[in-house]
Amino acid sequence: MNTMTLWNNRIAKHGLEDAFDGLLGAGTSSSLPTTRTAADAERYTIEMDMPGVTREAVKLHIESDQLSVSASRTVKQAGQEREYVYQQRFTLPTDADSGAVKATLKDGVLTLHIGKREEAKPREIQIEVS
Repeated sequence: MNTMTLWNNRIAKHGLEDAFDGLLGAGTSSSLPTTRTAADAERYTIEMDMPGVTREAVKLHIESDQLSVSASRTVKQAGQEREYVYQQRFTLPTDADSGAVKATLKDGVLTLHIGKREEAKPREIQIEVS
């Protein structure tokens, strides 16, 4: 996947420890889910690793040009329940169609497809004969 430079990511972590430490294992190099972004002529794609997170625990919200992704998971450790919460906000590019967002969660990977507005998509222009 090509790296997309049009995204402006802001990350917030909440919880007793770094978000997702309990999901990814203590001592991992990053406690935040890995996020991959890409773009092609038709759409933008975001993939986020969320092992062990259920579909019901993921919340997506769009307001204006802001896409917010949040997820939570309760983990039992040594007889205690701990809640881990993750939140990330993306500023959508100006050519993104906020009404054309599709999301899937499969095998621990959340995939978001954000369509591009029709007028922003590449098109051929016919040359008229005069």
